[in-house]
Amino acid sequence: MRTKLFLDSNVILDLALDRSEFIKNAESLFELEAIFFKQVLASEFLDFEDGLQYFSAVKVKSIEAIITRNTKDFKPSLIPVLTPAQFLRTIEP
Repeated sequence: MRTKLFLDSNVILDLALDRSEFIKNAESLFELEAIFFKQVLASEFLDFEDGLQYFSAVKVKSIEAIITRNTKDFKPSLIPVLTPAQFLRTIEP
């Protein structure tokens, strides 16, 4: 059985920014899931963090929407992307 983890963006930034104190552990984590990290870099997402969030959401099969104030950065998304106001209108009676 595979372990399911959610990496905080600070671990991702440790790798991206080559933070010497943390880089070795960050590299080891990403070697475990190298295809996922490469997927973000090769994607159409212009914002690295948004790409990571998107591909994390894709891995969770039950995610029905991404809620963000910044919908323009999620244009490549195959998952519906809504602002908080748009989502709230879908659940109001």
